[in-house]
Amino acid sequence: MNCRQGDLALVTRGPNAGKVVTCLEVLPPGFERDDLPPNVHQEIDAAEGPLWRTDRPLDWGDLVFIHLAPDAVLMPIRPDHVAATVLPAAANC
Repeated sequence: MNCRQGDLALVTRGPNAGKVVTCLEVLPPGFERDDLPPNVHQEIDAAEGPLWRTDRPLDWGDLVFIHLAPDAVLMPIRPDHVAATVLPAAANC
């Protein structure tokens, strides 16, 4: 998994690329949406892998805005992640 609960994350692919979200709750592959009216059911394709409930709605096409994002399209933004990717400063600059 790329993210942990509470992480800020950058959406890296799809129509939401460049947006920043907060990862609120991890959801299993094949999650059945719980934000729809009674008697309306939609299961997210299990091939998407684990999902995150996000703090803001994301547009996944056809003006469908949902508070979900696959972990595979998220890159965490956290100090330890940044420190691991930034080169150390030269000693004699």
